[in-house]
Amino acid sequence: MARTTKIAVQQMTDEAFDELVRTRHRVVDWEPFIAIDPEIAFGKPRVKGTRLAAEFILDLYAAGWSDAQVLESYPNLTIEAIRAVFAYAADCVSEKQVAPWSENE
Repeated sequence: MARTTKIAVQQMTDEAFDELVRTRHRVVDWEPFIAIDPEIAFGKPRVKGTRLAAEFILDLYAAGWSDAQVLESYPNLTIEAIRAVFAYAADCVSEKQVAPWSENE
């Protein structure tokens, strides 16, 4: 399926791709997984139920870590939580203004 999606995107015109990006729907709902609390992790966005900042997890991947390495080293993480970190980061760098909150963890 990913291969089909890749081919379909490659065949899109620039205008169609721009429209897809502009109107994209969130693939991963990160809000159930990301929290900000000034008392935990210096108030940085983190995975709920952990002290692992989103920035730290992104740095692991930037350093070349695989899903397997991250999950083995931090067994309290789930693949869904990791994907939520990436979705949160994508929203942060998009045109959207993102202000996560954590009323109930």
